[in-house]
Amino acid sequence: MSFIFGNSLQPHLDAAKQELAKAQEQLAEERCARRTEVERVLKLLEAEKRKLTRVQKKFEHSHKEAQQKAERAVKERDDWMSAHKTASEELKQAKEDNNKLREQAAKNSKLVVRYLGEVAALKKENKTLNDRMDGILALTRERMAEAFTNVVNQNGKRRRLGELLD
Repeated sequence: MSFIFGNSLQPHLDAAKQELAKAQEQLAEERCARRTEVERVLKLLEAEKRKLTRVQKKFEHSHKEAQQKAERAVKERDDWMSAHKTASEELKQAKEDNNKLREQAAKNSKLVVRYLGEVAALKKENKTLNDRMDGILALTRERMAEAFTNVVNQNGKRRRLGELLD
C-alpha cells in the first residue's frame, strides 16, 4: 500500500492506529470499570437477595404464627360459642321448668286455698258438733243425776216401804 500512496499516508495511518489503540485501551478500561461496577451491583443484589430471603423467612414465620394464633382464636371462639349455646339451652330448659313449676304452684295454691276453706268449714262443723255433744252430755249428766236421785229416792222409799211392811 505504501507503494500506491507513498509514505505520506503512513503517519496518518500510524496516528489512526494509535487512536484506535487508545480507543481500544479506553474501551478496555471502561469495560473493566463497568465490569467492576456490575460486580459491585451484583454483590449488592446478592446481599439484598440474602436480606430479602431472611425477611421472607421472618415473614413466613410470623405469618405462620399469626395463622396459628388466628386458628387458636377461632377455636376459642367456637368453644366459647359452644359453651354459650349449651348454657343458653340450659337456661332455656330451666326457664321452661320454672314456668311449669310456677303453673303447678299456682294450681297447688288454688288447691291449698280450697282445702283450707274445707278445713275451716270442717273445724266450724266440728266445733258445732262438739258444742252440741257438750250440750247433750251436760243434759245427759243432768238427767242421769236426776235419774240417780230418783232411783236413790225410790230405793229410800222402798226401804221405808220395806221397813213399813216388815
